[in-house]
Amino acid sequence: MKKYVSQNKKSLAAAIFTGTIFSVMSAFFAIMVQQLIDIAVKKDISAFIRMVIFTSVYIVMCGLIHFCYAALCKRIICRVTQALRFDVFQGILKRNISDFRSVNSADYISALTNDIKLIEDHYCTPLLQGLLGAVELAASAVILIYFSPIIFATLIALLILLTVIPGLFNKVLEERQCNLSKRMAELTIAVKDFMSGFEIIKSFRMIDCFEQSFNSKNEITTKSKYGVDKITAAVESVSVVLSSAVLIVVFCVAVYLIIKGNITVGVLVGVLQVSGQIVNPIQILSQSIPKIQGTKSVIRRLRELSEYQCVTMTGEKEPTFDNKITVKDVSFKYQNRNDILNGADCSFERGKKYAVIGKSGCGKTTLINLLNGYFAHYRGEILYDGVELHELDIEKLNEMIAVIHQNVYMFDSSIRNNICLYRNIPDERMKWALEVSGVENFLDADRTIDTNVGENGASLSGGQRQRIAVARALVQDKPILILDEGTSAIDLQTAFDIESRLLAIKELTVLTITHSFHPDLLQAYDKIIFMEKGKCTMGTFDELLENNETFVHFFMLNKEKG
Repeated sequence: MKKYVSQNKKSLAAAIFTGTIFSVMSAFFAIMVQQLIDIAVKKDISAFIRMVIFTSVYIVMCGLIHFCYAALCKRIICRVTQALRFDVFQGILKRNISDFRSVNSADYISALTNDIKLIEDHYCTPLLQGLLGAVELAASAVILIYFSPIIFATLIALLILLTVIPGLFNKVLEERQCNLSKRMAELTIAVKDFMSGFEIIKSFRMIDCFEQSFNSKNEITTKSKYGVDKITAAVESVSVVLSSAVLIVVFCVAVYLIIKGNITVGVLVGVLQVSGQIVNPIQILSQSIPKIQGTKSVIRRLRELSEYQCVTMTGEKEPTFDNKITVKDVSFKYQNRNDILNGADCSFERGKKYAVIGKSGCGKTTLINLLNGYFAHYRGEILYDGVELHELDIEKLNEMIAVIHQNVYMFDSSIRNNICLYRNIPDERMKWALEVSGVENFLDADRTIDTNVGENGASLSGGQRQRIAVARALVQDKPILILDEGTSAIDLQTAFDIESRLLAIKELTVLTITHSFHPDLLQAYDKIIFMEKGKCTMGTFDELLENNETFVHFFMLNKEKG
């Protein structure tokens, strides 16, 4: 957090300066009260009138200075939370696909919302309040020494006790803050699942089930929040009790000094005034320190997110695809599962077209994900122009590959922005992409390219979203295009038409995971990669029909289904 505070040095300096002035002026009230009491005892009306005028102006000045201080503090808090939230967001963006998927996305949402709010309420605000309290304490201490060194010494001894006791709550408050962060993340996950699966919940009458699940998590989160609030309340209560005790003791000492004739009544009132101004900042400090200490685990979690460094794919070489991609004896498995790929061998030459087919679960999508650098823990070699994938800069590799997924995500924006992804695309290329993908077929006077598609394309059909995804891939002008069942939501004739047009683009290397078994289409591919039991068999359509009985059986079975 020091980094974010240092980024606002000027505002912080200005806040400390105005806060110091306000604290000194607040402390000076005790002297003004003492003067008023002594004037009253002397019955000096002219001095009283001057003092009232001076006090009125003084109060207005205090109000203006406090406003400046408060506004600066709000500005610092806003900037710190903005910078922290942005760094956490950047850290999430830096993650590779496998690392990103290893965490529920609702955890990221919770970190960017709930945890940032915790930092604001339990770190930033108490820290600034504590700084003001420290300055006010110092100024009030000077005034108290001016009134009576004996009372000052008594007060300091008591305030040590006031500071130490609330600090005993630090550890338990930190534990409960950490637990609250986890519970809020779980509640966010439940809310996200509910929103994402709303149609299924309604269709399958799962309302009661989700009500119970949400109510349970909501109750646990509330109890966790109440657990934090109880500790905070205990700290505040202890501080209040000790503060009251301190004031009583100071008052008794002051009365004793009056009896002994060492101080006047005006000094007594002034001592009580300044004692309150000393006890109040100590009370604030004793409450603020446990809150700040309690955010350690939350700060640690946010730091881990913002300072993410990939430790698996750290290559720096510039990827190229002038000749071919080679997959050599590659095996891969997900955690706690058997091998999905088991010694897979295949290759992809630039400008050629490849269809990847096989039963569900045979590793088609896994192979594609490995080529994209999504996962690092594979055995064997994946070579781009002879350079192993682990040696390559994955970010730059991803810039070479356009992927059309089966499940297409649409941003809540216009059709144009969903295709261009907020980039400026030449009109000619845009027109060509709209034609090849078939997007132009459903554009009319009511639905133009600048029409908003709604949340995740809610105003579009599945086929229309799929066509936009194809256009999105084409306008990027990348050398490799991967269709991960990218035409599965389109009718067979349209899918055939789109794939045929893609296969006609000479300079484009196409890898298609397809369930289309139209012979004319399969014959148009340079090679078919037939996957079975984690292995790959390559050949033209005719070669596989002639030499591979398993492929023949698979093809005939699926052709009949089609």
